[in-house]
Amino acid sequence: MTDLRAFIAPAPQGWRIEILRKQIRHIYFRVFQDKKLVRVSAPLRVRQAVLDAAIAAKAPWLLKQVHTRKTRPRISTEMQAGDTAWYKGRACPIVYMETSGPGRVVMDPDRRLRVYARPGATPEKKQHLLSQWYRNRLKVEIRLLLDKWEPVIGVTAREFGVKKMKTRWGSCNTRAQRIWLNAALIRLSPCYLEYVLVHELVHLLERGHNPRFYGFMDRFLPGWKRLKDALNQYIL
Repeated sequence: MTDLRAFIAPAPQGWRIEILRKQIRHIYFRVFQDKKLVRVSAPLRVRQAVLDAAIAAKAPWLLKQVHTRKTRPRISTEMQAGDTAWYKGRACPIVYMETSGPGRVVMDPDRRLRVYARPGATPEKKQHLLSQWYRNRLKVEIRLLLDKWEPVIGVTAREFGVKKMKTRWGSCNTRAQRIWLNAALIRLSPCYLEYVLVHELVHLLERGHNPRFYGFMDRFLPGWKRLKDALNQYIL
C-alpha cells in the first residue's frame, strides 16, 4: 500500500493506493472514502507501464471521487436485526412463525415476509431461509428478463447464476456465455436488475467497454446511464 500522491500529485494527504493483481482481464478502480483508499485490481501479467498509464488516465475521475463527500446508502448482505427486509426496492416487515414442517418464506398480500421455521431455530437458520428465498425469487426474475431481452439483443445466455459479489453487480464469461448476477439486486428496484442484465447480455455482442459496447447500450436501453449513476450510489 502506497501514498496516493506517488501516483497522483494533487491527491490529498492521508489517501493511499492499493494495487491487487488477480486472474482478471481488465483494470478496475474502487474508491473507499471511509478508509481513504483507492484500490486498483489489475491482471496478473499487465506491465507496470501499462498500469501506470491507466491510473494516470483515471486520475481526473479518481480525484473527483476523493474530493466528493457524500453519504451513500449501503446494501446489506445480511438480514437486519430490525425485522425488516428489502425486496424489490421496498421495505417488508418480517414475521417469524413456528412450523412443524419444512422451513420456508412466504410473502402475504400485505407484503409481509413470513419466515416459517421449526421451534428453536437459530437466527442463522432463519437467515438461511430468507437468503434462499431471495435467491429463488431473483432467479425467477432473471429468467423472465432473459426471455424478454435475449430476442431483442439477439444473443442467448447458455447459463446464468446468482452469487454474492463484493465488487460487481454482474459479470459475463463471454466464452462460456455464462452470466452471474449479484444476489443483492433482488433487494433493489427491478429497474436496476434489468439494467445489469442488459449490460451483461450486451457483452455477448461486444466483450469490452468501448464505443461499440456503449452504442449497443444506447440502442437497447437508452436510459442506461441514469440507471448506472443511480446504482453506483449504493455500496455493496
